[in-house]
Amino acid sequence: MKTISRFEEVIGQSFDISSPYLLATALEQIKQEKENLLTELKDNSCIKVPIVGDFSAGKSSLLNSFIGRNSLLPVDITPETAVAYELYYSGDNEYVELYREGKKIDERPVDEIKKLSVKPGDIAKVFIASPKIQDLQNRGITLVDMPGIDSGIKEHNDAILHYITRGTAFILLVDVGQGSLRQSTLAFMTELSKYNLKPAVLISKVDKKPASELKDIKEYISFQATKAIGSDTFVGCISAHNNDINDFVQYLATIDTDKLISERFRARVVGYVNLQIACLSTQLDLANVNLQNIEEKIGQLEEEKARIAERLATTVAADKPEKSTQDILDDVSEELTAHSEEIAQMIVNKEGSDNIQALILNYIRPVIINSFKEEGEQYAASLNTVVDDATKTLQDTLKIEGNVIDNVMDSFHDEIAGGLSVAADFLINNPNIFMKAFGYILMFFGDKIPELIRFLFGKSKESIVLEMVQKINAEINPKIIEQLRKPIFELVVMQQTKIRENIQKNITNGLGHLQDTMRVAGAETSKEELDAKIANLQTAINQLKEFENKI
Repeated sequence: MKTISRFEEVIGQSFDISSPYLLATALEQIKQEKENLLTELKDNSCIKVPIVGDFSAGKSSLLNSFIGRNSLLPVDITPETAVAYELYYSGDNEYVELYREGKKIDERPVDEIKKLSVKPGDIAKVFIASPKIQDLQNRGITLVDMPGIDSGIKEHNDAILHYITRGTAFILLVDVGQGSLRQSTLAFMTELSKYNLKPAVLISKVDKKPASELKDIKEYISFQATKAIGSDTFVGCISAHNNDINDFVQYLATIDTDKLISERFRARVVGYVNLQIACLSTQLDLANVNLQNIEEKIGQLEEEKARIAERLATTVAADKPEKSTQDILDDVSEELTAHSEEIAQMIVNKEGSDNIQALILNYIRPVIINSFKEEGEQYAASLNTVVDDATKTLQDTLKIEGNVIDNVMDSFHDEIAGGLSVAADFLINNPNIFMKAFGYILMFFGDKIPELIRFLFGKSKESIVLEMVQKINAEINPKIIEQLRKPIFELVVMQQTKIRENIQKNITNGLGHLQDTMRVAGAETSKEELDAKIANLQTAINQLKEFENKI
């Protein structure tokens, strides 16, 4: 993985350049950020490629054919026992690990894979001696055999939540016997596109159709897929039965893992280098001014830290938790209303409750997730008034000549903005947190479907659909919103708390570094020592700026 190696090199080399000159507070902060970044890069060194489809679409058979082990992954399990299986290379020692909510709870030889006691949302990591899996792993690709879309709505929902922020190359399998993409599959493709994920489509079991008929099916599915995601996508044909999986192999070859990882981490690595530049620049700025009353100014900074902490605890942001909660629920309500006719049609057509609930989740899952991200960013921006107020206070009280305070706080503002982006994504990157909220919808709507179909008899289909839409909008949607209010409110409070804590930590670090810098700047030094220090700082800053071309 060239990108991972390049980022690790930049992180390590930039720290080697800055660390000899960093003062205590900044050194501790940057060292911690270095460790966090390296850990994240290690944990995300592979792009997950989840393979999704209906329960009998042939996902496990495809992967078994690909690795040449027809009995490795379970193909005759019940929907209730379906979990996600991630494939890794292990050498001669083959085994499987079972994870629940991020913790390993079981490990067995790979031939005992069917004996695992699994629950919805579990992840099974399968380690096998497969050269093909080894080749993919060297390219930074991990294949994932997913529970079927129809394997049980909770099972599928829990699994999908785990990968929508991690998986960047979904593959959807559709049985050629269907002849087209089902509404639930199209809705899922549309949902993926809202996360900026572009799924590929593979038509399976193509040995069951003549070539002329297959051509028409492929053309129609390509048309459906393009309409669902708004752009052309890869559509191929496979037959695990005949070991004809060339289109699957061809698609895997098109995945640019370096590009995908760069898009995900580049901004973080740039921010890490810029933080080091900002810390050294603060020292350089203060080395060039004549500081008076150092201890008094350091004391004023200590008072400012306490004042900011108090302001953060008491400041009322633009959006209180109740307001953010309502904004998110309004977005959900609008989405449910926009699709109420489609939901009504499915109920009138007596489709299974799991399919109906799956469709509803396809619509509102991205709305909730993206709304949380937007609300988090708005909340963070509203609290930036604390930073602006701190800048003015420092200018008025410290009275340091030149633009030192402006420069310090400008760089500090950038640092906080980068940290707030991470904080605002806190819930998005912790999918288990959302499961409770979606569980309320499943429990409620599933119970209501029988009640909705009682009045279907003796009326025309058109009037039934119209009445169903009215009933959904007037009675069902408002009740879904109220069911969601409590869990959404709890999540909003959790996210806002995380953002406040992040601001507090960054402000404390920034002012602490400024205090350290003042102490050093006020120490007695000869002109020669000061000139040498300024030259060293400037050289280090210039070297750090050169890293931008390597990121």
